[in-house]
This record gives sequence, structure tokens and C-alpha cells, in this order.
Amino acid sequence: MRSNGLQTFAGGLFLATAVLEATFYLNQNDTSFEAEKEPLTIKEMKVKMVNHGLAVLPEEELRSLREDQIPENQDTQVEELQNTVYILFLEIHSGMSSYDIADRLVSGHIIQDRNQFLHTVEQLGLSTSLKIGLYELSSDMSIEEIIQTIS
Repeated sequence: MRSNGLQTFAGGLFLATAVLEATFYLNQNDTSFEAEKEPLTIKEMKVKMVNHGLAVLPEEELRSLREDQIPENQDTQVEELQNTVYILFLEIHSGMSSYDIADRLVSGHIIQDRNQFLHTVEQLGLSTSLKIGLYELSSDMSIEEIIQTIS
């Protein structure tokens, strides 16, 4: 690079820096530097929060409110979810791998563990024997029953 080109480049950098610095200092507001202000007291924080529509509660009161919101029949709700039977109509296309099928079974809530399905398919030697077609599968079927149905 020639001396003249280098001087021009340096001048451009200097000019850009000067413009950015001027812009920064001319557009500076006193409110942008809140770090220099003294921190709020707890009472001032509470007042600001209440003014913004927020509630301020002691920790014990918050815990008791949360405990009151927990339904008493939570255990029966969990049991109902565990007893739900999902049905999936699985269509196996040409070129689908056992990994693709396992992903669809997991997303359809038919099986819980993708790796267990893949391991069982490999163990039975059926990874290349899965047949193309439309199958109705349910979550109450065992992995072995599912594999038997689709192979």
C-alpha cells in the first residue's frame, strides 16, 4: 500500500471516530446513567412496584397462597393421565427408517422411550423388516406387540 493510500485510510478512521464520539456526547441524557444514582431503599422499591400495579407480599404469605392453589385431587389427576390410552394411525412410507418410526411413536404418545424401541427392533433383527402400510397402534400395546404389528 502506498504512503498516500495509508494516510487516507488513517484519516478516514480518525474522521469516523470523531463523528461517533461527537454523536455519543451530544445525544447523552442525564437519565441514561442510572448507575450513578443512589440505590432505592426497600420502601421506595415497594412504592414503585405498587405504582406499576405489582403486589408486594411477604415470603410466608406467598407460600401459603401457593399451597392454597394446589388442588387436593392432584393425585387422581395424575392417575387419570397415566390411564389415558392414546391411539395413533401410523403410516409407514418407503424409505422410513426405524428411527423415523420411533420418533413418530414417541410424538404420538404410544411409547415413552425411543431408545428402548430401537434396541428391541435391533435385538429382534427386524430393523429392515418393517413393512410399508397404515397401522392403528395404541399406548396400551407393548413394544413387542407394536413391532409385531408393523413387521
